[in-house]
Amino acid sequence: MSIAVPGWAQSDIASIRANRSLGEGATRQNMPAEQATQIDSLLSGSMDQLKQIDEGPTDLARDRPGVVQQALALPPGMEMPVKIDPPTTTFEGDRNQGSSVTVMDNPMMSTVTVTDYSPDSVTSITVLGGMMPGTQLMHLDRKNPGNSFVELKGEVWNMMGGALGGGLPGIM
Repeated sequence: MSIAVPGWAQSDIASIRANRSLGEGATRQNMPAEQATQIDSLLSGSMDQLKQIDEGPTDLARDRPGVVQQALALPPGMEMPVKIDPPTTTFEGDRNQGSSVTVMDNPMMSTVTVTDYSPDSVTSITVLGGMMPGTQLMHLDRKNPGNSFVELKGEVWNMMGGALGGGLPGIM
């Protein structure tokens, strides 16, 4: 992948890619085949959507092909107490052979999600920085969806998982 990962997350992403694991202290959960197929469809649809939005009227990063930035949608009447820049996604390729890197920097927490697509799998790595660091590795096996899994590391996922009713963190 030739898309740049922010410096603060580079070593984590490189290590996770090389080891295909978050390492010691991570919890691993196998994913039911049906759920893996649904998440694959969701992530693949996101890649398709990036290609459609790129350089369009809602892309705040026009004149930068392969980079999409969209304003954060807030409920009517709600304002953010601090200015938060919208997430920026850089992508190349497509849902069958491609990658995307989504970066969101704000004063409370920085987040990077790297998703790699191949004919055999979709692998998504999320690294949270800031006050509540954490890491998530999700591997979706396209040939044998029952071999899919998610690994989590960091207390933040326990908090978020409870808030999401026990659903998979990072998938909203």
